[in-house]
Amino acid sequence: MSVKITLSGFKELEAKLRTMPKELMEEVDVEVQDSAQLWEDRAKNDAPTDQGLLKGEIKTRKIPGGWEVVSMAEYSPYLEWGTRRRVRVPADLQAFAAQFRGTGEPTGEPGNAKEMIYAWCKRQGIPEERWSFIFMLIMVNGIRPQPFFFVQRPVIEKELASALEKVLNTPH
Repeated sequence: MSVKITLSGFKELEAKLRTMPKELMEEVDVEVQDSAQLWEDRAKNDAPTDQGLLKGEIKTRKIPGGWEVVSMAEYSPYLEWGTRRRVRVPADLQAFAAQFRGTGEPTGEPGNAKEMIYAWCKRQGIPEERWSFIFMLIMVNGIRPQPFFFVQRPVIEKELASALEKVLNTPH
């Protein structure tokens, strides 16, 4: 599962853009591309870092009609919104986040969560005698949210709106 956001413009603007000259459409596309790249950069900067794998999975790519920013790491939503008792999903993202809700059943190889948590404890320099306790705390309580992806949305939307306003108000 991956988290993705598609920047293809605002709904009201899209209809207007279809009737505008090609040159203007290209300028708008550049602004949307720049906003998508900024989103990627900011998300990478804010992403939790353990081994740096999450940052490497955040990418911008061209799609038909716009640009898309994705976080392809399967665990992205769990870091973004937390797990178990600590889940915190903003109201406007509840429906989107629901697709990532776990079943409560373990997935992957048996003991995979335990192995991963123990490996993390080792990387953090935590004494081995505490690993079981930390594993149990995480399995009961979950992990706290570490927003890195969707927290960028208000800033990007504001900057994109400003950039588009300049493009549209410039004589062509």
